[in-house]
Amino acid sequence: MASLFKRTYTKFDPATGTRKQHKAAKWFGQFSDENGVTHRIPLARDKAAAQAMLNELVKRAELRKIGVFDQTEEHRATPLAEHVAAFEAFLRAKAGAPKHVANTLARLRTVITACGFKRLDDLNADKVSTWLATRREFAERPLSVSGSNHYAVSLKTFGAWLVRSERIGKNPFASLARLNEKVDRRLERRALTISESARLIDAAEKSAVVFRGLTGVDRSMLYRLALTTGLRASELASLTGASFDFTTAPPTVTVQAGSSKRRREDTLPLRADVAESLQAWLVAQRNRQDDDLPALKICNAAKAKHERCWPGTWHEKAAAMIRSDLDAAGIPFETEAGV
Repeated sequence: MASLFKRTYTKFDPATGTRKQHKAAKWFGQFSDENGVTHRIPLARDKAAAQAMLNELVKRAELRKIGVFDQTEEHRATPLAEHVAAFEAFLRAKAGAPKHVANTLARLRTVITACGFKRLDDLNADKVSTWLATRREFAERPLSVSGSNHYAVSLKTFGAWLVRSERIGKNPFASLARLNEKVDRRLERRALTISESARLIDAAEKSAVVFRGLTGVDRSMLYRLALTTGLRASELASLTGASFDFTTAPPTVTVQAGSSKRRREDTLPLRADVAESLQAWLVAQRNRQDDDLPALKICNAAKAKHERCWPGTWHEKAAAMIRSDLDAAGIPFETEAGV
């Protein structure tokens, strides 16, 4: 039979010089598990709360006797860091974009540390909402609404994974709502005009500046391809000689699934003049000597198809690279019409 009791202990009373018996402030519960082993565990100071906790323990033991287990119970006792590590392994197994995986995990760990979450039962959307609001309003470098939404999405993704992997019964971050980014737009994006695009390409081509291994000519070709295909920096950085097919009509460029935003292989047509310029540039790349530009890893003809066309780490600072060339072209980065 399960029972509720308070432990007694003796304590020396210096006033009388004797030891007196005292009862513990917390209630204890005694019950037998599914194997008949007796347990005595501390519960709560409030008797009603302690009784409810004991009833739950007895219920679990009875269910286990007939082979019914709560699959989330073991996970709830596991340190949260282990769940995050498993989540990271899951994301990497999906072959997610490395930058996206890194950002998601960085946001998740930042919140866990800031809110003091240790176990799954600690996860709380209200605490996160309060922390995000504080970051947006009172931080030395305030978090934008867009940045706040990125945190919310990362947490909701983690919560959904916890549910799918049967580590928790419901998503603890389901109530985190995305905020309206239009009321806090820090920079309004806009497309370059045809004239501005031409000026940017020309300024880059004439530039003597080498940005993380890319010469002005390399950046000029990169901008032409980006402006006519809409490919992102990470997609452009993944391209090799084998990505281009100049034998088809029209010529094409193919982005592999592992680098594509949509996680699938994408083949895009190339404008005829861009394809012609690309062919000439690729030939020039092959003929360039290693000692011409030590920062660049130059491939020989045999390896050309498998070496990245625009190697290096430029894509990690693509905005800074473009901004530098915009300045050289006399195109303001920020205008009244937007950015």
